[in-house]
Amino acid sequence: MRNVRYINISDFFPCIIDIIVIFCLLFEFRLGYGLTTSRVAVLFAIGYIIVHRDEAFFYNKIGKSRAFYISLCMIGIVSCVIFFNYTMYDYNYPQEVEVVLMYPHYMVYVVLYVFVTANYYLARFNTFEKFIKVYVSAIYIQVLAIFVGTINTNVRIWLYVHTISNHNSDGMLEAVKLGSRICGIGLMAAGGSVMLATACLALLYLVINDCISQRLFFLIYTPVVIATMLIGRTGFYVEIIILFMYFLISRKWGIIIKIGMVGIVGVAVLYLFTIKSGTSWLLQYYKKWIGEIFVADNLKETIRGVLGKNVVDKNTYSANFLFGSNIMRGSMPTGGVMLADSGYLRMFNSVGILGCVFYYGAFLNIYLYIANKIRNKKNQIFYLFCIVLAYVLEFKEPFMLKYFFPAIILGIGMFMYREEQFSGREIRGV
Repeated sequence: MRNVRYINISDFFPCIIDIIVIFCLLFEFRLGYGLTTSRVAVLFAIGYIIVHRDEAFFYNKIGKSRAFYISLCMIGIVSCVIFFNYTMYDYNYPQEVEVVLMYPHYMVYVVLYVFVTANYYLARFNTFEKFIKVYVSAIYIQVLAIFVGTINTNVRIWLYVHTISNHNSDGMLEAVKLGSRICGIGLMAAGGSVMLATACLALLYLVINDCISQRLFFLIYTPVVIATMLIGRTGFYVEIIILFMYFLISRKWGIIIKIGMVGIVGVAVLYLFTIKSGTSWLLQYYKKWIGEIFVADNLKETIRGVLGKNVVDKNTYSANFLFGSNIMRGSMPTGGVMLADSGYLRMFNSVGILGCVFYYGAFLNIYLYIANKIRNKKNQIFYLFCIVLAYVLEFKEPFMLKYFFPAIILGIGMFMYREEQFSGREIRGV
């Protein structure tokens, strides 16, 4: 195991600034005058890249590759599809449900946020290990805020009203007051839980590469998991998968067998208990939180949503099928109401089958290019796991439409590739 380097006093303030910048890149809330934390942080990142352009472009081999430019062109095509839809549809029709549109400038934000921030990470940090430590520290600010908000109702309401309520309906405020919905700083629900889970993904890299001990891994991992459970189910499921991935990559077969046996016994005990008392609070809690997706009625609705029953125009010769209608959610011009959460379905309704192929293909193209360049088999498996996880999660919600998720997957791959390319050579940065 490598020796752990502690932060010197002279590095303390730059480290604090790094934590603040990454925190602002991850968690967006309004500052006033049309500014948000993410917009300010992206502008800072652009300025940093311009000032340190030598480091930014010399060490970033991915940014000079043909695959990178192909991905940019694919996203450019999606932008053309969105603009085309605006010339085709009049959105002033009667609407049963408020419409959420895909705007042309969205793809500009994708390029600015995903590709610029990934390059900023490489320009700013000379090792992946240093970046992860700062990244996890930024996540831990949220973990602390979640714990405090869970204990104190006034803090929870303040966080919701001042950092979240502009993104959600006012009806959510009552749930926040009752404590059935927990929030952090600009963080809530499934998207927030997956954002917390990305810290666990980063920790997985550290432990499988012997950058931290197993004991420290679980010590840092556990509070994040607890905070994620309070925020939402999706990230919690992801963290369980990450944990099993750790055991598989590390070949901890004995631990896997023990956990499997405990899990089987636990499920058997729960099953027997719920048979004996079908109306128990434990069964109700299981249905409501842990296993809601597996309840028959909910599963049917999920499948109908993913398949787009009664919503999507499946006529392969129609313009709506090919190019979409720019509507992510709400009443559609072709009839029906789109309410499904699935990222693939929302993207399909927005930009059609062609837009979906180019949008998801753009990221898959660059991700697989990086994966093919990584020579360390353990790291390559880890990165392929990250890619598969990203595209599987898209069935649940549009995480690939949220800037932070494709950005961190891209950043992880770029760091691993760079460290192999410049192994044993000094890289400028912090």
